[in-house]
Amino acid sequence: MHKIIYLFFISLLLPLQACTTNYSAEPISARVVDAETNQPVEGVVVVAHWQLEGGLEGGNNLGQMMVMEAVTDQAGQFSFPAWGPKKMPSDYPLYASNARLKNMDPEMLFFKSGYQYLNLQNNKPLSQMGGMKPYIRTSDWNGKTVKMEKFKGGLKEYAHHLSGLDDELERATISKYGYCEWKNIPLMLSVTGSQSKLFETEKISHSSINNHLLANEEAYAQKGCGSVKEFFRGHVK
Repeated sequence: MHKIIYLFFISLLLPLQACTTNYSAEPISARVVDAETNQPVEGVVVVAHWQLEGGLEGGNNLGQMMVMEAVTDQAGQFSFPAWGPKKMPSDYPLYASNARLKNMDPEMLFFKSGYQYLNLQNNKPLSQMGGMKPYIRTSDWNGKTVKMEKFKGGLKEYAHHLSGLDDELERATISKYGYCEWKNIPLMLSVTGSQSKLFETEKISHSSINNHLLANEEAYAQKGCGSVKEFFRGHVK
């Protein structure tokens, strides 16, 4: 009986797998300003990621189609180039064969020291996102102005606030079937690492993604990511 149920479940997933294995994304450009002054904010690091989700209702992080980062210029402008068409990974196990991008992609994470971090997503209704569509992804924030607020609190409160960013960065770069995407965000690892060192200098407890990567260096090396320490020496200040 269990075997029959399993085969029925797989039969539901296979049509989704057969629809397409390709995704693309259009370019994204936007501007970041200070929420109080409306002046451009230079040096904001922005990570964009297109996350594959699995399960009948989605929600299981299976990996990333693409992870990029950018930094704002003097005018507060940043941009991400178009990418694709790109095939979905073909080495997922059968129960993950319905992996697909969903309504939030791309998700963008914004950080500059002294500011509250931002997590911006698409907000398209699921009714517009049938099956694995759309195959060409766009961002709701393309051409928009993003406002960042300065953090108004002490260092301990700031460390607690940024623990949320660390969780988001881990979700964006470390998953069940994707292990090395963190290598695509050296700028973000550098600025968050510097912030973490400031907390440590003030003897404030803070668990950063950098600490996680260093603590698990052997595991990432076994996954083919190379040495975390060597990567940090070359890219992370």
